[in-house]
Formats: sequence, C-alpha cells, structure tokens
Amino acid sequence: TERTLRWAWRRPAVAAASLLGLTLVTAIPLLLAAQNRAVQKERNVARSQYAETRAVLQEILGELNKDNAELTPEATRLADRQSQHAVNLFERLAEVDDTTQSHLELAKVLMQNATIKIVMGDYDSARVALDQAEAGFRQAAADAELRVASLEGLFQVSTKRAILLQNLQDWDAVDEQLASAEGHLLTLQTLTDGSDQTATRDRLRNKQFLYQAKGNRSLRQKDYSQAKKDYEQSLNALEGLRGMSAYGADEQRTAAGVRINLANTEMQLQELESSAANYRMALEDLETWAAQHAENPSGIEEWSAGIL
Repeated sequence: TERTLRWAWRRPAVAAASLLGLTLVTAIPLLLAAQNRAVQKERNVARSQYAETRAVLQEILGELNKDNAELTPEATRLADRQSQHAVNLFERLAEVDDTTQSHLELAKVLMQNATIKIVMGDYDSARVALDQAEAGFRQAAADAELRVASLEGLFQVSTKRAILLQNLQDWDAVDEQLASAEGHLLTLQTLTDGSDQTATRDRLRNKQFLYQAKGNRSLRQKDYSQAKKDYEQSLNALEGLRGMSAYGADEQRTAAGVRINLANTEMQLQELESSAANYRMALEDLETWAAQHAENPSGIEEWSAGIL
C-alpha cells in the first residue's frame, strides 16, 4: 500500500531486513520440500533397482546351490560380478535411506556375496563379507520389529562361517560357530509363535541346515557315531517340512544328499543293511527329482549303481 511504501522509503534498512526475513520464511520451507522430494526420488529409484537386483541375485544363488555339473567357472565369475554389483547398490540404498531396514537388507546381500565367495574359494573376501554382514545384523537386532529377521541372519552368518572354517580345517573355530548357530536357533524358538506356520517352516529349514553342517563336520573328523545322529536330526527336520506340505524339489534333493552322507557314515560303522537302505532311498529321491526337472535319470542310476 502507499503507507507501506512511504514507511519503507523512510526506513530502508529496516524494510530490507523485514523483506529478507519474509523471503527466508517462505523460501526455506520450499527449499527443504524440494530437497526432500529429490531425496525421496533417489530412494525410490534405489529401492526399485534393489528389488530387481535382489531377484536376479536370488536366481543366481539358486543355480549355484544346485551343484550343477554344467556350472562353468565363467558362470561363477559372472555370479560374483552380479553379487558385487548388488552389494554396491545396497550400500548406496543404505546411505540414501539410512534406516535400520535398509541396513538389514545390505547385510542379507553381503551374506549372499559371501556364499558366492566361498564357492569360488575366495575365503579372505568371504570372511570380510561375513564380518560386515554380522555387524549389520547386530545393528538391526536393536530394532524390536527386526529382531527375528536379524537373528535369522546371524544364524546364517554362523553356519556359513562354519563352512568356510571347515574348508580351512580350523576345527575349534568350526565348533564355536556351530554352537553360536545353535544358540541363535534356540533364541528364535523362544521369540516366534508356535502357531505361526511360516516361522515353523523357517525353524525346520534352519534346523535341517544346522544339523547337516554338524554332520559334515563330524564326518570329516571321523566321528561317525556323532555324524549319524546329526544326519538323522537333519532328516527329521526335512520330514517335518514334508508334514507341513513344504517339501518341494529342493528339499527332496537335499534329503538325497543327506541320505548319501548318512549311508557313507553307516558303512564306516559296519551298519551295512541300513547303509544300503539309505542309498536306495537317496536314489529314489534323485530319480524323482531328475524326472521333475526333465533330466535324464540314467546317469544318476549308473552313478548310484557304482556306489551300491
């Protein structure tokens, strides 16, 4: 208004300060809003890339876990590159998002990266990835909502580390990691509801993996009586999954592998009838699995006949 203009003319310094203050009051929220929009956009892009990369990485790990004879060194190196790309992406997501959830997801990808490094025999890199994953899971465990997922991650770190240490024949450290894994599994049992079917299936899968790892350790140490007990516990967990209608092709192939190790163990214990029975059941599982995957079971038959 004309009065305001005359006042500003008489007091130019005060008017300029008032105008600057008004500008800042208006501009700062606008700048903050624009910055928040930019950050949110970057988060959304990172999360979108994360979902795609995680899916690809899971597929790669699935192929590696099949122990396929056709898996070439080139394919393994490709898996390693994809895994490292995923780690870089999730590190960026954790920086941008900076939430406990994003750090938990980074820890999961580091676990997958460590798995591939172990397959490649790059034990030093695997050790580093496992240490970083453990730190991420422990950080996430402070969040009550993420405690179960974090403990599952710590369980996996301990079992993978035990496998790595077995390859290095550091048996005392192997025992320590397997005991740690068993402790995490017991804690998970106290935290999860027995009526939760998903949690029960996860516990059974973890139990199966733990006792298979323990059996492998006992077998390599030629403690055959303990190996037999461990492999039987692993098979009991698989039977639990069968009872829950959660027994698919992967579980069937795993059961065949455990039965073969159990049969080898029983052969060392001179339990020949039981050993032959377990070999036959393993062969039946492998034949069924091969038929479901449209593979030729004749090779499996020849291989198993040679063992029997």
